[in-house]
Parts: sequence; structure tokens; C-alpha cells
Amino acid sequence: MKSFVTPKMALCMIFFFVLNIIGCSSGGSSGGSDDNLSAKASLEENLTTFNTAATWVTEDMAALYKTIGELNTAIETDDASPEKTEEVGGLVDQFGYDADALMASIETMDQAEAEIQEAIGTETGVTSIAVSTAIGVGLTIYGLYSFGSKMKEYSDDMTEHRKERDEAADGVMNNEDGALEKFEQKNKDMGDTGRKAAEEVTTKIASDIMLTPVNPSSTTGVIIKHIAGNKLQDGLKVISTTEECKDGYDSPGCKIGVDVTDDEDSAAAPAGNTTVVITGDGLTRTVDEKNITEDTYEEITFDPLPIADAADEMLPSDDDEPGDKDDPKDEPGDDEEPGDEPGDDDDIPAPAMDLSFAKASEDTDSITYNVAAAVSGVTERTSVTISFQNAATSGSTKTISEDSTVIWSVTVLDKDAVVTVSRSDTGESEPITLPGKTINYDGTYKGTATTTFEGKDCFCVDSATLTVFVSGSTLSGSVTGTLSG
Repeated sequence: MKSFVTPKMALCMIFFFVLNIIGCSSGGSSGGSDDNLSAKASLEENLTTFNTAATWVTEDMAALYKTIGELNTAIETDDASPEKTEEVGGLVDQFGYDADALMASIETMDQAEAEIQEAIGTETGVTSIAVSTAIGVGLTIYGLYSFGSKMKEYSDDMTEHRKERDEAADGVMNNEDGALEKFEQKNKDMGDTGRKAAEEVTTKIASDIMLTPVNPSSTTGVIIKHIAGNKLQDGLKVISTTEECKDGYDSPGCKIGVDVTDDEDSAAAPAGNTTVVITGDGLTRTVDEKNITEDTYEEITFDPLPIADAADEMLPSDDDEPGDKDDPKDEPGDDEEPGDEPGDDDDIPAPAMDLSFAKASEDTDSITYNVAAAVSGVTERTSVTISFQNAATSGSTKTISEDSTVIWSVTVLDKDAVVTVSRSDTGESEPITLPGKTINYDGTYKGTATTTFEGKDCFCVDSATLTVFVSGSTLSGSVTGTLSG
């Protein structure tokens, strides 16, 4: 059975879920001072999450590029031997895992930035910067998200071609008509998909962390210097996107840079009018715009501001008086309409939350559901969080400022999953159960047993086809026994 959550993906979800629990539980009724401290702590957590996700993205990119190169080499040298079939299959699986891990890291970065923009007042009620903002950090995340989605498409295509190729290989073994031609075609399809994935990397991404021959070393980018003129230490994460990405990822001029500064503090970035986002451990992400010329490095003067120092500066000042119309600390009954009696809140519905789900897709191993929470009676900024057992999702927390319906995509394997949705303003929690995938292994399975014998002056080899029938937990045919687990 396949694993749909890689260790990096699991860490993404656990990390962000824990941060949101901290944010949601740090509030209270003790007034403005505690509220300010809570807002500052939440902003610091999300700035830290953004940096951590940026580090994951660079690591996932490097792993993905390496896998693509190894997979293409394996396909090119595939001689249809059992050893090569196993090698290619393993690399196809790794391609899928790497693509999923990259997307999970990007989505963690996206969610953290949405929370940051909400906190500093730039965006309100936004759950995805990648699909709502085409400037600054939002543009770089959009570029990353589009690239990751394209890699996911290629990995899905590769998996399907590999499945059909293996089925054709069984047909060749059984001397079925047309099986050899189908095998050769699917092998070619795998090679074409692998080359397209490699071409996507070389045409869209600028980076020095990629391993050759997937991508050559870049000579275009930025050199980052301390505001005082001294070089910074290496290890800064640099993510960049050209302005053409505003016209869509498929625009020929849309290029993306993902790199880490080395001892010379240089980082590859695409040529053109480029937005550059710089992060570092414990540092607030910085955004700069540069017109980068091909085969040159432009200098960026960087003021490394620690996250703890930046949070106070980034938060908007609160000049509203209690009782103002949009003040989240208003007491019930404030802002009455003409004719209302003091204390009337007839226009505000009682807080409620209704959960529902619908099946979105299904494959041989899992079911993906859309889980919706209709949240009403919202009078202030509210976090709506989903937690789960025996399931997986990304972006577990969504923030709303008015009555809304929020939706998550949740994937379930064979066990039923229990998901719980909670809202921060009232503390209400509601559970719902999602049916797991019922897997039926009944069928006929065929394989080949090979026997060899090596004597002093001879070498003998013999092979035979084995057929096994599975019914429930019972094995019969060439092999008998009982299945478990």
C-alpha cells in the first residue's frame, strides 16, 4: 500500500498545526495588553514558519531535481530486466513523493504568509496568498506554487505510464498480442514525461543548488550585503520571480529562482525585473526588486532585522476607541442602528457551525473528501482549524472575519477518519467521520519463478509461471496460505 504522506509533508502539517494551536489558545478576556502580546506572538510564529518553509522548499527542490535526473538515466538504460524494472519503479515513486513534499512546503509558506498579511492589515480574510496577490511575496509564492503543481502533473503522468507499462510487461510474458508494442510505447511515454520535467526545470528555474546534468551552474543573480557594507554569512534562502509571472506561469518570461547563498553571498536569480525574497534563521523576510541583467550579479543591501524586533514594527497601531464600528473589542450592543434599544443585537445571528462532506476523488488506495464548515455568528477575526486522525490535509487553519464557509481537501486511506473542526472565537468544536477506503485484493496474480543451478562445467536456468488466486484472506493455486494485515 502506498504512503501518501512523506516525512517532510507530515512535519509541515504538524508544525503548522501546532503553531496555530498556540495562536488560538493564547487569547483571553484580559484586555488590550494581552491581545497585543498574543498578536505579536502569533506574528512571530508565522514569520518563523515562513522561514522554515523556505528552507524546506530549497531542500525539496534539490531532492526533486536529483530524482528527475536519476529517473531519466534509469529510463534511458532500461533493458526490461527485473532489476531495471524495480529501479525505475522505485524512482517513479520517489518522483511522486518529492513532488508532494515540495507542494506541502509551498502550501505551508503560503498559509504562513496569508496569516502575516492578515496580521499587518495588508489583506483581510485571505486563505491563500498564491491565488490572491500578484505582488511582492505573493508573486514569488505564486511562481513556486505553479511550478510545484506542474511537477505534480508530471509525476502523476509518470505513475500512470509506469502502471500501464508494467501491465504490458505482464502481457509480453504471457505472449499476448500487441503487448510488446504497448510496452515499448509506454516506455517511450515515460521517457518523454521525464524529459518534459527536466525541461521544465531548465526553462523555468534559476538555481545553483540543482545537481547537474539537470541544471547547469548559473552566472546570473544577486550578491547580498549587510547594510553596513560587510558581507553576510552564507546560508540565506533567496526566492525570486520575474514580473512576467503576473501574466501567468505559462508566460515565456515567467522565471523562478530558488537558491541559498554560498561563501561569496551570491545567489542565482532570473534575469529581468525580478522580485527577490530573502530569509534567514531568526530574520524577518525581506523583499527587494531588482532589474537583473543576464550574466551579471546585482547587489542588494540587506538589513537583517531579527523577527522578535520586527513584529512590533509590522503590527498596525490601534488608534480606534472602544465602541467604534470596526473595533474587534466592542461590547455586544455597540453600533446600534437607529431605533434599536440599547443592547439589542437582533441583526447578529447566534454563533453556529455546521459540517458536511462530499467525495471529491478516489483511487485504488485512498479517497479524497471536501470537508466544509459553514461558520455563522462571526463578529471578529476568527481562526477555523481542522484536526484529524487517520487522514491528511494541508493548510489546517483558515482565518475569516465574517460569516463564511471554509473548505478543506482531506485524504483518507483504509481506516475511517475522524476530523474535528474548531473555531477560536467561541471555542466550539464539531467532529465528523469520513469513511475509509475499502480495499479488495480479490483476483488472479501471476509471476515468474526462476531457478538456477551452477555446476563445475555447466550452468542451468529454468523459469515457470506461477498463478495465485486471492479470495478474502485465502491464497490458492501455485501458492497456498492466508493473507493478514
